Amino acid sequence: MTRKRPIASISMTANVLWGPLAFFVPSLSGILQGLMLPSLIYFMMLLLVLLALEAKVLNVWMVQPVDPDELNFPWLLDVFAFGLVSLTGTGIAAISGDAAIASVAAFGSFFSICIGLFVFTVKIISVIHGQARVQSLPAYFLVIPISCLLGISLFRIMGNLQNHFGFAVTVPSFLILNN
Repeated sequence: MTRKRPIASISMTANVLWGPLAFFVPSLSGILQGLMLPSLIYFMMLLLVLLALEAKVLNVWMVQPVDPDELNFPWLLDVFAFGLVSLTGTGIAAISGDAAIASVAAFGSFFSICIGLFVFTVKIISVIHGQARVQSLPAYFLVIPISCLLGISLFRIMGNLQNHFGFAVTVPSFLILNN
């Protein structure tokens, strides 16, 4: 799990830099579109490293099963990393003026979101079951940032589908925002 913290940190740094860059430094807003291809490459490298680390962790779990009674909510840090990486990709998809770059970023982000949601569902059920068996449910609030990251990423993908492909996303966006 600790191997995913740098991925989450690097991804959050990218989000913090790219998000307000054009707003707070108006002279850079003109070159922002030129940074989309390097940003996409950066995002894809983050995603590939995260997938490789997740595969390594899953391989260890298959060889050495984890005792469900010892699981706790920090076990969800890899899902947090998936949320941050998908947020980085959807940011590129939302900002990019090039439909090809936006589509690749949106597809990679959607892939990351799907894996993140699957791992999140499996892990949260395991954690709740393990914690309920020992009659302890601490730190439930750690689920909120993960669900927010994945929800914002899905909402951004809806915006990308509407802007670049003309999809009517009113109902799915409403469902994402209200769940």
